[in-house]
Amino acid sequence: MTEYFLQSGANVTTILAHWHPNTHYVGSGLLHKVHNVIGNFSDYDLIDRVIKENGISTVFHLAGLSIEKLAFNAPRIAFEVNVRGTYNLLEACRNSPDTIEKAIVASSDKACGDSPHLPYTEDMPLIGRHPYDCSKSCQEQVGTRHCRNSAMEL
Repeated sequence: MTEYFLQSGANVTTILAHWHPNTHYVGSGLLHKVHNVIGNFSDYDLIDRVIKENGISTVFHLAGLSIEKLAFNAPRIAFEVNVRGTYNLLEACRNSPDTIEKAIVASSDKACGDSPHLPYTEDMPLIGRHPYDCSKSCQEQVGTRHCRNSAMEL
């Protein structure tokens, strides 16, 4: 995604908890072509500051604790990042109406739990049962409800 946006001429800002040296993002040099802010994604003040200082107009929310085993072993962290981080991001967006035009929140099919009915569709119920699944179900609910109560689109 970062490559695509850079090729399109966009200014890209990221919030990263950390980066791994063996990823495409680092190995390709993308890391040095964007503005990276290192910090905790569940920190509202950080998110709000990054949006305001960088004149962000469109947000792509891809952050999250995405490894199911880690979420199972540390559910508090999964909920802090996946749910609180989402709420804080959307609230910071809502509080920046002069700059934010759109927020796109990526989810997971796991928000629908382990469905025997495939493929997953947008109208399936959110019934996550395990910590990761449940955090993604909550993330979708927060995004949907928060945006309905503000002028933002999701």
